[in-house]
Amino acid sequence: MASLQVKTSKAYRRKPDLVYNRGDEPRFMFINIENRPTLLVTFRNNRMKEKNVSYTTIAKLLHWGMALIWLASWLIGILATHWRDELNPQHGLTFAHKALASTLVFLIVIRIAWRLLHPAPALPDTMSPLMQRGAIVGHLLLYGIALVALPVSGWYWSSVADKPIMVATLFTLPPLVEPNKELYDLAKLVHTWTAWFCGALVGGHVLIALKHHFVDKDDILLGMLAKRRS
Repeated sequence: MASLQVKTSKAYRRKPDLVYNRGDEPRFMFINIENRPTLLVTFRNNRMKEKNVSYTTIAKLLHWGMALIWLASWLIGILATHWRDELNPQHGLTFAHKALASTLVFLIVIRIAWRLLHPAPALPDTMSPLMQRGAIVGHLLLYGIALVALPVSGWYWSSVADKPIMVATLFTLPPLVEPNKELYDLAKLVHTWTAWFCGALVGGHVLIALKHHFVDKDDILLGMLAKRRS
């Protein structure tokens, strides 16, 4: 009768800081080594799951607060532009749209500064390197286009049109450029199409977040939610 050898996986033995604990998940596999049956034992150490996956409280407040402001101003802007006669005859929606969207110009500065001082949690190991690079590119697009370029393009449009922007009804933004009627149509086109592109970008961001939660079942979405009290 052939003798039986039991070996632990090299991947597990390479990590001297990891030891077998109750709750670790052993996995067994028979393989042939030099024509001898060998039982290969691997362990999935559950403590590896305990790494920090949560954003800071300030980061969460900035994320959800700016998300609400962005969505509200985006929807109001769409209504004000495409249903002007029916819903915006006195330009009240336009005023509300500018008052909300202009706050993002200041909040994004705070958010970027906070992000630089408090890096985001590491992405889960279940994501491939390509997916991780895609996540980084996606967030750069959200920051650069949805949270910077879109508000600034609206500010530019109002400037060339010689229309004021009241920031949260508190004070008026100075114009970026001198009024110029010849640039009005171009500024309008840039802001409008940037808004539609950002709508698709944010929609994709939401769908990917839901996929992580319900399909991949990782902690990416939970990391941006409030922690449950135990």
